[in-house]
Amino acid sequence: MGADELERVHRPLFPDGGPWPYGLEANRATLDPFPAYCHEQGVTQRRLRGEDLFPKEIAFEVRI
Repeated sequence: MGADELERVHRPLFPDGGPWPYGLEANRATLDPFPAYCHEQGVTQRRLRGEDLFPKEIAFEVRI
């Protein structure tokens, strides 16, 4: 499969460029419920946010 064919097949399926979204904002709908469930089940003492799950040093988006 050549690059043109790959582009033709992938573009309709992944209009943002790929199957895996990068960054906190792109994954917020998936990440935010997780700490909420943890808090509801008593795993955490307070309700965390998506930002609290990762060190601040990696709070920027990198795409390779």
